[in-house]
Amino acid sequence: MERHVLIKYLVIAAFFIIAAIWTSCNKNEEKPKSVAVGEQNGTLTASVSGMVTFAVTTENIADGWYDAIVANCPTGVYIHGNVFINDNSGTLTLAGYTATIEGVATTLTLTIDETTSAFFTLVILPAPPKLTLSVEPYALSFAAAGEQKLFAVTSNVEWTISGKPAWLALSAASGNGNATVTVTAIENPYYESRAASLRIRSTNVENAYLEITQAALVADIELSLSVAPASLTFAPALEAKSFEITSNTNWMITGIPAWLALSAASGNGNATVTVTAIENTAYTNRTATLTITIADLSYATVSIMQTAL
Repeated sequence: MERHVLIKYLVIAAFFIIAAIWTSCNKNEEKPKSVAVGEQNGTLTASVSGMVTFAVTTENIADGWYDAIVANCPTGVYIHGNVFINDNSGTLTLAGYTATIEGVATTLTLTIDETTSAFFTLVILPAPPKLTLSVEPYALSFAAAGEQKLFAVTSNVEWTISGKPAWLALSAASGNGNATVTVTAIENPYYESRAASLRIRSTNVENAYLEITQAALVADIELSLSVAPASLTFAPALEAKSFEITSNTNWMITGIPAWLALSAASGNGNATVTVTAIENTAYTNRTATLTITIADLSYATVSIMQTAL
């Protein structure tokens, strides 16, 4: 009887020992964790700030914010990421400036809570081409007789040319991409040089400029200028009088006050210029000096006086 009781107690003791060992072992066993990353949503472009997202699913990962760990930093993906896990799902956000990636599919892994995902692919689109606009040469010089010359536009954008004076003609005033433009300067009839600045412009790129000069007409005779009479006097009432210009070249009149009107302020060769003085309503005389200048900067003057009312 005592032997059976002993065996019974030994069996019960062994059961409790085995149960205690099993409970102890399983108490320390953690449930397996996992991280999985879905497909990319959105686009990243090289050399441009941007943001993309990925759906993330996990198993046995505690809820909360986690930093994204990019596995292959040497490829140049210098962007940061984070994900908020809630009930074993979340969204991985990668954002930043990808300066060194030129359109490659980059393989990454995501590590959160010391658990690493399988490889997933981050696609970064190629950087947009750098906009360019330049001209060569930067300056052209034309003879007084007139001639044609060329300049080259180097560009990958649409462009237009502005600032063209009437004495220049262009084979193209606008274009797209590279082009060769012919510039035609007509004869310069003046005894002084002239210049123009052409602006070649586009959007989102610095303008280019072409500086143009044309030589002055070279006189093969001595230039001359004289005026007669050298002075005119007007009554207070509205009145018109004339003076003669004798010249063999271009001339221009300056120093014209508001109360005088001239039939011509510039011309070429001999001319009769009519001067009209409006009524003087003041009680004092008024005067003006008209200066007639030619290309070699020689000049003559006509003195004007209108008497008081």
